[in-house]
Amino acid sequence: MKQPALKGGLLALLAAALFGASTALVQHWGQGLGPLTTATLLYAGAAIVGGLLRQPVDREAAIKRSDLRRLAVVAVFGAALGPVALAWGLQRTSGTGASLMLTMEALFTAILAWRLHGETMDRRIWLAMLILLTGGVLLVIDQGFKGSSQLLGLLAVLVATAAWGMDNTLSRALADRDPGQVVLLKAIFGACITMSLAWALSEPWPTSTAIVGLLAVGVWSELALLFAGAACVRRGPGRARCSPLRPLSAQPWRLRLETAQRAGAWRWAAC
Repeated sequence: MKQPALKGGLLALLAAALFGASTALVQHWGQGLGPLTTATLLYAGAAIVGGLLRQPVDREAAIKRSDLRRLAVVAVFGAALGPVALAWGLQRTSGTGASLMLTMEALFTAILAWRLHGETMDRRIWLAMLILLTGGVLLVIDQGFKGSSQLLGLLAVLVATAAWGMDNTLSRALADRDPGQVVLLKAIFGACITMSLAWALSEPWPTSTAIVGLLAVGVWSELALLFAGAACVRRGPGRARCSPLRPLSAQPWRLRLETAQRAGAWRWAAC
């Protein structure tokens, strides 16, 4: 195996481990908290990473005023609706089922990119999407036998994956902007939305342990995206190169096996 491919594989495994741990830890540190508060802290952590990764204008294109409307819509789906639905669902379903359901994000991203951007979907991609869909249906059926609460939690996680799929698709137009700045502004917008709603609905104030823990999860979830991007870059010459933290849907579409974006499970993705 070529050295770049080996390093890329190790980075992908590291990203998978970080993502896999994040689901269980969000479920743990989110106990007793409202989903809006949990989402606020997660994306506050993401904002920290985005701030640290910002590049000078001579190296990366800065966000323009004309981008702000799209960025706000992306934040509503990806940094507000998605994490709130995930946090609500994790309080009502098992971490294992939620992690497996999170792989459906790839399905929603691929279908939305096909419908909205005319991306090519060959038979291999359709087969991969069918496998994901079958797995999702079986999960829903299984949780349905365990009671309505478990099923509602799993469906909330499904809503989160659809929201992140829309986030990925809408972010395509921001692919040429500084990824750090995109992450920073998206996270700030999303955190402001969820924090305002949490305050208005009088959600419980988090403990210092929960604050530190959820901020840390937000940080390393974005770092896992960085490792996944670096893994793509190290695939070797002649392959598509993915910028760290840049939305997967914004890259040239190629079928490849990659670690799941937030679940830690394996998924089919385009890069």
